Amino acid sequence: MAISKARLICSVVNAQAFSPPVEAIRSSLGDRLWHELRFDCFEGLSSKERERLCDSCGANVLATWRSVSQGGFSELTTSERTDRLSHLPARLIDVESGADGESPVPAIAADPGKTSAILLSQHHLEQIPESLVSTLRQLESDPCKPEAIKVAWCCGDISENILALSLCRDAPGRRILICMGERGMMSRILAPKAKAFASFCAADSNHLAAPGQLSLDEMVQLYRWPSINEYTQFFGVIASPVGHSLSPALFNAQFDRDDLNAVYLPLLIDGQDELERFLVACQETRWLDAVGFSVTLPHKESVYRWLGTRVDRRAQRIGAVNTLHLSNGEYCGYNTDYWGVLEALKRGGGVSADDLKSVRATVLGAGGVARAVVAALTDCGAKVTVFNRSQERAEKLAVEFDCRFEPWENRSAESPDLLVNCTRVGMWPEVDDTPFPAERLRSESLVFDTIYRPQETRLIKDAKASGCKTVGGLEMFIQQAAAQYRIWTDKQADIALLQRVVEDRLNSDETRNSAQQT
Repeated sequence: MAISKARLICSVVNAQAFSPPVEAIRSSLGDRLWHELRFDCFEGLSSKERERLCDSCGANVLATWRSVSQGGFSELTTSERTDRLSHLPARLIDVESGADGESPVPAIAADPGKTSAILLSQHHLEQIPESLVSTLRQLESDPCKPEAIKVAWCCGDISENILALSLCRDAPGRRILICMGERGMMSRILAPKAKAFASFCAADSNHLAAPGQLSLDEMVQLYRWPSINEYTQFFGVIASPVGHSLSPALFNAQFDRDDLNAVYLPLLIDGQDELERFLVACQETRWLDAVGFSVTLPHKESVYRWLGTRVDRRAQRIGAVNTLHLSNGEYCGYNTDYWGVLEALKRGGGVSADDLKSVRATVLGAGGVARAVVAALTDCGAKVTVFNRSQERAEKLAVEFDCRFEPWENRSAESPDLLVNCTRVGMWPEVDDTPFPAERLRSESLVFDTIYRPQETRLIKDAKASGCKTVGGLEMFIQQAAAQYRIWTDKQADIALLQRVVEDRLNSDETRNSAQQT
């Protein structure tokens, strides 16, 4: 049962309610689509019922009977579970090897007529094994002669994904290494690039079987898993939190439109040390083909400091980087938020760069986005006042750009021509919050909220109710993304496509969130 391409194994946890995937997904995967039946989730079935379930899922079935100690639900002994698995009509059975290295071969040797191949697995629910390479070698040399081995662990650092993928690449078609949790999406999505034996997903989003697991639809439709191969270029968005990001949907759709062999992933990274380890690992791991990263909260200023002189003139002036390009082994940093601000005001508010001269502008916030906003506005001659909860940060920003700053509590004392929110206040899920009191809004003002999730924030709603002209963050988000795409690929993005993709995703998310609240 040799491997030529990585399998995508769909975990069917509630197999009694199993329904085949839609035809578009089946045709895109063909024989690469397998189904995992988690028999530990319904142990009350008879042997005949278990056999019928295997048959109902077609030829490509992986049968699993996961113990509690390795993340499942079964209290049966190792020999009991293995014995039941060995009598199922499945092409592949998942046999656990305990952390102590005990071989399961005694339990399966009693059935010499068994035709199922063995996937020998080990799950570490807390952290990466101390001697991962030794663990792999031990599993591969097990007397049960596994067809492939699987080691999964709770991911504590995003760079563990690169180690996992590299170790899969060292033994093509023989290993599955999964970093569990939100940080571990790389190990699941990029499995074909590393020539892993398989990767795992869930049958649907309502039955996720492991932390960080994606649905079959997400793997195939959003991340274009069937087209990933060893030559696929790797892009992503570095952020914390990152689950809300629309960038994967936007860029993967554009890659698909331009028929580029590339994939864009969400990358959850918290601290400075983790960030630097990851960037260096991508730089040193040439086969990974990392090309570009979007950088957002809270890393824009940290990345700028880390790059030193390797930034363009505009990013240097702003003091923040939202775009990384890795070319010929070297990073260069850019800031496309600047372009996004001016384009958003022009397209959404009808205000050109020339129109901003002498405009009285109130900017709320002093982070990476605020720095780009203040740079763009002051370059155009606007009279900017910065307000931030940390007055020290507001003062520092104002001094750098030769503008005013005031205490946060004074933000509504004046009636500006232009009000720009660069804080997180009002961002999903705190959608009822606003950074500016509604009663202090004036109809003569233009209100620009850089938040795009939700599409219409509480601030924008209040501004519209007060008769203000408004600009939402979606326009800025799309324009800065289009500029990133030019930097990475030297191609023009399809603005209409980006707008449609993002609006569809936002509308879908808002509909789902409303349904959950009712």
